[in-house]
Amino acid sequence: MSLAAGATTSAFHGTALPAELWGVIFGADRLQRVAPADRTGVRQLATAMALGQVEHATPPEAGAAWSVRAAHVTPRIRLVRQFAAGVIRTRSLAVLSGQYDHDMVLAGDEDGVLRLLDPDDGTELWRVDTGHRGEIRSVSVLSRPGGALVATGGADGQVMLWDAVTASRIHPPLLGHAKGVNTTMFLRLPTGADRLVSAGYDGVVRLWDPDTGRSPARRCTVTTGGWAPSRPSRATPVRRC
Repeated sequence: MSLAAGATTSAFHGTALPAELWGVIFGADRLQRVAPADRTGVRQLATAMALGQVEHATPPEAGAAWSVRAAHVTPRIRLVRQFAAGVIRTRSLAVLSGQYDHDMVLAGDEDGVLRLLDPDDGTELWRVDTGHRGEIRSVSVLSRPGGALVATGGADGQVMLWDAVTASRIHPPLLGHAKGVNTTMFLRLPTGADRLVSAGYDGVVRLWDPDTGRSPARRCTVTTGGWAPSRPSRATPVRRC
């Protein structure tokens, strides 16, 4: 956190301290733990945190593992609006663009409800009980001339498509996953056709035609060949279609 305006002088009876000294004060704990050659960089970063920025960074010392060329600390993010959802927790978010005079927020909740929210005033424009049995784990948007599609993927393994403006479901639930769906996304093929991709905890990635709600007979099963976080070099993705 950077110091408030005037704090650099008022803290010590009106005496202004050099920026480098503020870096030593704020970085004292870290300065004791790093190699001598890296202390310049640590001091510069601490100065940036204390005063907001480092205008001119000094050259690194010989043997330093890293250095700071320039640094600037952005202001802390200020909470503009909080959307009240009671005890219901939101599991997934997406931005809806081009359908209103500004962007809207789509929220998929743990009770299977999909909501469209106005970030400007917090208004809930619509909500729909999707029919997902459990939480909505993924929300994605496809913007098109004259409208937009919204895809939801649920913990129940179902994928659903919705009209972004009317909140009406476009097709029956898309079934093809044996376990929960954790990702949905739209893409455009080289032919110009739009497709919806869904991935689930069953290791299956499916491609859907959003206009018909159908999926090709072939599917891709992606495995990692015994990959483990502690042995990332053993990761051997396998694609079976």
